[in-house]
Amino acid sequence: MARPAHIQDDDILRVTREIFLERGMRTTTASIAERAGVSEGILFKRFGSKAALLSAAAESAFVDVIAIPSTFPANVMTRPALARLAARMVGMMRQIIPMVHMCARVSATDEPPPGLRGPDPVPLRIIDAFTRLFARQMDLRAIRRGDPAIVARMFIGGLWHFTFLDTVLDPEARTLSEGAFIDGMTDTLWRGLAPARAHRGRASASGATGPRSAPRRLAP
Repeated sequence: MARPAHIQDDDILRVTREIFLERGMRTTTASIAERAGVSEGILFKRFGSKAALLSAAAESAFVDVIAIPSTFPANVMTRPALARLAARMVGMMRQIIPMVHMCARVSATDEPPPGLRGPDPVPLRIIDAFTRLFARQMDLRAIRRGDPAIVARMFIGGLWHFTFLDTVLDPEARTLSEGAFIDGMTDTLWRGLAPARAHRGRASASGATGPRSAPRRLAP
């Protein structure tokens, strides 16, 4: 039985995001309506068009991404924590990327995709949020001092590029699994971010002897 028409818009957007995570570019308004328990007419009455529905769903996902750094506990930046953060971001990007691209395909206007409009576009807001996260961790000496904006761009850019290709390429063309990429990327980043005491601990554990030079600090 269909749900009554007073279903909340947030519930419709949540279902839209769920369907996109499962079906990607194969998502239809019929499948969204069926999962939400409403008619397609309700979707169009609430949002006006398929493009507007997808745009609203993408915008709601972007808001969740911006909030991710604020949920990261203070002074616990470790390699495993960085990997968990990366996995969470990939999960969100798997929802957002198909919606943004389908918005561009079904839109009848030349407007930029959702999140890229206006003087304060979402990508820059996400970078700002992660810049503050890495800056806070640097102030707490949980990671090495450096330029937090560069770290944020490397982190987000690598994850977005991987997820984009993993979304649009045919399965047989995908040469790297999500787990392998996250493990390799976080390991590479952590080699530059790990505090000096972590490097000393690894050297001691490997039996290194003799004098060691002080770790090189990146210019702030």
